[in-house]
Amino acid sequence: MTSLPTIIIEEKVILQINYQYELKSIINSSNPNLDIPQCFLLLGQKSTSDEITVKACVEFPLLHSQQSNERIQSSMVKCDEDALIRRIELQKTTNPDLIPTGLLLIDMNHNNYEYLIKDIIKLESLKFMSKVLFHYEPKTSTDDLELNCYKITTNVITDQLTLTLIDFELKLSKIPMEMVDRSKPEIPVSSMIDDPIDFYAFEKEQRDHDKFIKKLLNEIDRILNYLQCGGTNPVILRKISLLLSTLKKAPTNDIEDAISKIENEINIVRIACEQWEVGNKISKK
Repeated sequence: MTSLPTIIIEEKVILQINYQYELKSIINSSNPNLDIPQCFLLLGQKSTSDEITVKACVEFPLLHSQQSNERIQSSMVKCDEDALIRRIELQKTTNPDLIPTGLLLIDMNHNNYEYLIKDIIKLESLKFMSKVLFHYEPKTSTDDLELNCYKITTNVITDQLTLTLIDFELKLSKIPMEMVDRSKPEIPVSSMIDDPIDFYAFEKEQRDHDKFIKKLLNEIDRILNYLQCGGTNPVILRKISLLLSTLKKAPTNDIEDAISKIENEINIVRIACEQWEVGNKISKK
């Protein structure tokens, strides 16, 4: 009896895809005609012929030939290969061993991806990619991770695309979230990969992640208020510049250290802004 292929997906990949999906939903709600399909390139490592580890993902940059007030059709959408290569190289700056491992599509039942898939698998930059495709439907509840896996085949003569549903074993690689919950004990390496998936813990980590983002946005609003009020203190401006440079950096493997540094920079800027606010109030009295 042959063993099922094993797909190990790092939890942060699902979080990133969920975020991009929610962002697109907000954009689409304001412009229903701009209903562009979402497709992600999965990056990772292939340890054996039957095991793939997905460590990162990049959303395919798509070009479309939409006319004004015209609803986008799937045949109008093409992949911007140059932009895709830049996104892949950006991921490789922190993990040079990453390779394309497959595609992930959102809501295949809603969008016709046939033209886009054919376009993607012909890209020269992805010629070594495994012909594996995942269909994922994000949900408001994480009680059920709906993820289907297909093998992609194309008829050389007719160019007909065939997707064959395959069985596989899914493992979700847990990522410690101490950057948003310092009181949580460190997860030992032996339990980093857990099957079955603990969806309740996953949902809690999503809430913690949202809290951290809200905290970050509040502090950024404070920084913007300082700049809009004409603040010119060179020390504060240098700290703001350093913070922005840190936020623009690509994700790193030691993400906890990176987040910790950002938090420290935010605290420094916050203290400086508070001092400026106090001084401003005193000068007005």
